[in-house]
Amino acid sequence: HWLQQTGHRPIALMGGGTSMIGDPSFKDEARKLLTPQDIEDNLAGIRRNFMPYLKFGSGPNDAIMVNNADWLMEINYVNFLRDVGRHFSVNRMLAFDSVKLRLDREQSLSFLEFNYMILQAYDFVELYKRLGCRLQMGGSDQWGNIINGIDLGRRMEDAQLYALTTPLLTTSSGAKMGKSASGAVWLDAEMLSPYEFWQYWRNTEDADVARFLKLYTTLPLDEVARLERLGGSEINEAKK
Repeated sequence: HWLQQTGHRPIALMGGGTSMIGDPSFKDEARKLLTPQDIEDNLAGIRRNFMPYLKFGSGPNDAIMVNNADWLMEINYVNFLRDVGRHFSVNRMLAFDSVKLRLDREQSLSFLEFNYMILQAYDFVELYKRLGCRLQMGGSDQWGNIINGIDLGRRMEDAQLYALTTPLLTTSSGAKMGKSASGAVWLDAEMLSPYEFWQYWRNTEDADVARFLKLYTTLPLDEVARLERLGGSEINEAKK
């Protein structure tokens, strides 16, 4: 949102191709494989949720939406191994925290999942080649995958690419509130009712109010600071 407001063009990347595998990052077990229809239904919902936050169109900084299935589903496997796979070190891939977590727990990590980080890295290269994209944004759990894309872009295209990750929203127990985690705060009214959405933020711990306002609203910082100074019944009233 803020990058578009300052003249940049957002690219919303849909994972129609990578959804066929599923991201293993920091997961205790393999994701359930989705059918093509499941994936298409999910993509339609994601598109709908983007609309209130980004302005799509044909203007110079209007957002565009692309689907990585457009290039991943057309890949010749042998050519991909030769042209892309040779740039990846298995030793380095095994050192990523998201992989080590599974291996240290002696939990299975399939070859299918192991390839996910290669495909996501390749996405960044394709976005650069097709659209001139130089900055990829994601949750902090995606840092390793995005860094792989930066390295691959340098090796394949001699391109300088960049990463920006943001902190993940967590539950009171510290668990990630991702779209595949229980208790997720969905933006889709079909997944979480407007009342339940409001109730979640209404019940936020007082100490978290300022942090969440800075992360998830466009309120001026001086107004956030004013609200942060409130206490007791005043902060409860402000939450409404």
